[in-house]
Amino acid sequence: MLQNPRCFQLAALAAAALFLCSGCSENSCVCPGADTGSAVINSGPDSVSAPWTLSSSAGFSESGTGDQTVRGLEPGDYTLTWGEVSGWVAPLPDVMTVRAGETATFSGIYGEDSGATGFVLIAPGIFEMGSPEAERGRDEDETQHTVTVTQAFYMSATEVTLAWWDEVMGDGSETSRLPKNYVSWDAAVDFCNALSEAEGLTPAYTIDGPDGDVTWDREADGYRLPTEAEWEFACRAESTTGFTNGAITVTGCGDPALDEVGWYCGNAGDVFHGVGQLSPNAWGLYDLHGNLSEWCWDGYSSDYESLPQEDPVADGAPGQDRVIRGGFWGHGSQYCRSANRYFLQPGNGFDYLGFRPVRSAL
Repeated sequence: MLQNPRCFQLAALAAAALFLCSGCSENSCVCPGADTGSAVINSGPDSVSAPWTLSSSAGFSESGTGDQTVRGLEPGDYTLTWGEVSGWVAPLPDVMTVRAGETATFSGIYGEDSGATGFVLIAPGIFEMGSPEAERGRDEDETQHTVTVTQAFYMSATEVTLAWWDEVMGDGSETSRLPKNYVSWDAAVDFCNALSEAEGLTPAYTIDGPDGDVTWDREADGYRLPTEAEWEFACRAESTTGFTNGAITVTGCGDPALDEVGWYCGNAGDVFHGVGQLSPNAWGLYDLHGNLSEWCWDGYSSDYESLPQEDPVADGAPGQDRVIRGGFWGHGSQYCRSANRYFLQPGNGFDYLGFRPVRSAL
């Protein structure tokens, strides 16, 4: 890394005090002491000259590109904001606390913007829902059973992005292809109705109150959340293995099949990524095995095999847990399998929760 000439000037002035100023950033030189800290900035991939700005509420601001170390920082909270790079999706800003005598590390991975968008028509079919008993990472509520999906439907190729959410629910100024997170089940239902109204379709839901107090009109042509059976049917895309592209071979981080199709603890760098960067499944759907977990319509039941074989759906009562499918950026591979199921209260929204809408092909 090139040293700033001002650093050597300051070093000469400090020589009498046996103090050497070194390791400055490219754009500035602040000599560290025992009462200051440092920030390491790591960006990827190497092919991207990532622009960034490090700032604090106390007025500090430093900009640069690529991997650098900034020393001599006063203790406090610092925000690292990544700049835009054409053809790439920038990581989200990160806030870390810099402490005296310690180093805080900011890491950000830029994702290639594939431009994936639109809806995919999913034809009716029969599949084995759940997992075989020998599958690695299997849970007890994944009893394998035959399910028939009799009605074709359209499913979004990607999770709803920040830009798409803002287009429907905001002022349309957002352009990010990062997936919209912190979405509750209630909020996802609101989005589906708003999208339907924007396109002149009949809303699928009547919302009577919060916490899942919603009625679904099966005859409506508007957008909705997928049923749990529809979600797994679409995720599998006729596959029978743990992932759409192969068997699960490693629980936790480091599964080679999952590396190709899902953002999880083995490749995400502890952040979520712009939609549509990894390989899609055989039906052209992205990120079903990771990035953000996704809401389904159904109320959760541990014995879902007891539902009807054709078009099974469990309408949840107000306040009942709703099904979540697909792993997220921090999950181990066992939680990203096609059959994995978990659940949350419909009013909850977290940083790992998103969704993708569907629409019946009536």
